[in-house]
Amino acid sequence: MRYKDWRTISLFGYIFGVLLLVLGIYVYVYYETDWIGWLGLAFYPYRNYAIPILIAGVALLITGYVANRLKNK
Repeated sequence: MRYKDWRTISLFGYIFGVLLLVLGIYVYVYYETDWIGWLGLAFYPYRNYAIPILIAGVALLITGYVANRLKNK
């Protein structure tokens, strides 16, 4: 592949990897309160999605790193 292609893949991996990591952390700590929340109870409706989002973020960061290394060859 050409240098430009590796650079594009690398940037895509880094940018979306960081975005997914931030999103995964946000989803993990997000809680939704209702009138029950006033009583001290909180609900975590999106916590089930946090781990797959974090895994996808790490995978994209690894892809970005590998593409960056291949770009420099």
